[in-house]
Amino acid sequence: MISTKKLRTRQRLKQENHQEVGTIRELSSQDKTRLVKVIVYQDPPIELELHIRSWFQKWICHQGPDRSFFIGNKQLPLCARCLGLYLSFLLAVPLSLSEMKHIRTLGLFEVVFLEALFVIPLLIDGFTQLLNLRQSNNSLRLVTGLLAGFGSANFLCYLVYRLTQL
Repeated sequence: MISTKKLRTRQRLKQENHQEVGTIRELSSQDKTRLVKVIVYQDPPIELELHIRSWFQKWICHQGPDRSFFIGNKQLPLCARCLGLYLSFLLAVPLSLSEMKHIRTLGLFEVVFLEALFVIPLLIDGFTQLLNLRQSNNSLRLVTGLLAGFGSANFLCYLVYRLTQL
């Protein structure tokens, strides 16, 4: 998080440097030096930081503190379910590729069935919590994420293998 002092400093620098100038040549050498210091030495603009954070929360993980693990007092950048999903996916892809000789003997129906077996626990956990039928916990979210990531990695490797065989 950005401290309020840093925020005020950024806003002050932004107001000071917001004078409209036609080209950089029209700036005095002192203004050029100050502009370089602002560009090079300052943190990224707050708008950019907020934009990156909102993109991450929209497409990668919502990062809800009540659904995330903490190390000390620092929140991990992924919620428990996404952590399990991404971690197992990254670990399962090389494993699936090394075991491709066994996977390629399966038909599409068997692979889809196995994928469903791995993803259904995640769907049940997510939807029962969404519908307020029960409250999930981070351990269960992690386990269902691990299962879904593993199944998805196997399914994706199978599809890539079949598409390359066409």
